[in-house]
Amino acid sequence: EHFVYYTTAQQGLLGRVRKDGTFFWASVVIDPIYENGELVGFAKITRDITERRAAQERADAERRKLEAEATERRRAAEAEAAAARKAEEQRQAAARAEQQRIEAEAAAARGKKAKAEAEERARVAREQEQQRQQQAEQQALERRAQAEQEAAALEQTAAVVTAAPVPQAAH
Repeated sequence: EHFVYYTTAQQGLLGRVRKDGTFFWASVVIDPIYENGELVGFAKITRDITERRAAQERADAERRKLEAEATERRRAAEAEAAAARKAEEQRQAAARAEQQRIEAEAAAARGKKAKAEAEERARVAREQEQQRQQQAEQQALERRAQAEQEAAALEQTAAVVTAAPVPQAAH
């Protein structure tokens, strides 16, 4: 009986030079050939993958760029939210100071009419403060939601770019 068989191939990615002297990236597969249990030679298949490798590198670079943009937008949104919180804290401190001033004025006022007027001003100031606070909170939430949507869109675009099929080189 005469048997010729192949065992597991050795595979690698190599830089090669064509007969005309130009460089190309190649995928090389080398298989040992055995005849009746004895190694009699090797079979080698070399494929030019220069275009596929270049396309993959472009896709990787685009993915990294999109991920960096998404990260930067997320950081900007977080910084904006922090600035909005700080502004809100300052506004609340100013509102407390104003409220204390109104309360002191009411305490110093003479008569029921002056006291009633001061209490009414404090009530109105509190309502206005609550309205401003609610508006500021709503605006901060909207800005954050918008930034998160933009970051998610960029991440989805990065995933699409990464998952895009890479063109196969001609053999």
